[in-house]
Amino acid sequence: MKHHRLIWYVAFISSLCAIGVITIRKTVEAPSSSNVDELVRSFLAAVDKDPQLRHVETKGLVNRLATLAKTGDTRSAEAFYALGLQLRLEGRLSEAADAFGKCVQLKPDWARGYNGLGGVLYRLGKVKEAEEALRRATILDPMSSRAHNDLAVMLRLENRLQEALPEAERAVELAPEDVAAQNNYGNLLLALGRCEEAAACYRKASVLDPNHPAPFYNLACLASMMGKEEEAFNYLRRAITLDPLFESEALHDPHLEPLRKRPDFSERLRALTQQSLQPNDNLKDSH
Repeated sequence: MKHHRLIWYVAFISSLCAIGVITIRKTVEAPSSSNVDELVRSFLAAVDKDPQLRHVETKGLVNRLATLAKTGDTRSAEAFYALGLQLRLEGRLSEAADAFGKCVQLKPDWARGYNGLGGVLYRLGKVKEAEEALRRATILDPMSSRAHNDLAVMLRLENRLQEALPEAERAVELAPEDVAAQNNYGNLLLALGRCEEAAACYRKASVLDPNHPAPFYNLACLASMMGKEEEAFNYLRRAITLDPLFESEALHDPHLEPLRKRPDFSERLRALTQQSLQPNDNLKDSH
């Protein structure tokens, strides 16, 4: 009998110790409100500078804040916004839409949440809901270039070019130094057949950020359409050097059809890709 009591006593003490360790661990690991606030500020500043999440530092901040939303350590709108971005990066679009949905529920007057929600809804094929969310973002923050830009992109993809035009123009007016706004305005101008103006936008975007591949790729497409094949190859080389994934785009993009008709296209494209894998001292790190 005494032996059994001893066993129960040891078990009881062990349980108390385990509970104590868990409590201490949670206390130590749980982020303080000041640390979370600082993380949110750093996250928002990084996303403002790098909205496409191209840089490792930005992705790291997104992941840290998203993790807090997953674990329940914080339930702020900003944390769920970060979680939406993280899930979108992972291709988990339905879950991303849910996260952005929680974001706008928590902060219904925050344009950025509706921007994220609208972009994911459009990729899910929910065009009407996406447009409603994106228009809501422009109403909540009419001075946001990003809100107008994203709405313009959606309208262009829906071939509603004349509706997209004032939104794209407003985006560029609000943020003339924004690479995405310039590049996407160029895409719209190209769709409208205003090729010279489109080229000017792409060139400006390429000067604003020489390490962004999209403007160079678009310049390659435009040069290809205009029969400037060597110029197109030069721009394509730059785009693939910056991002080798553009090789697969080049294999199917209708704008590059004139290049693909050349008998040496496959060989030259393969050479461009091999060059992109080599160190290039002329390229600066992304910033």
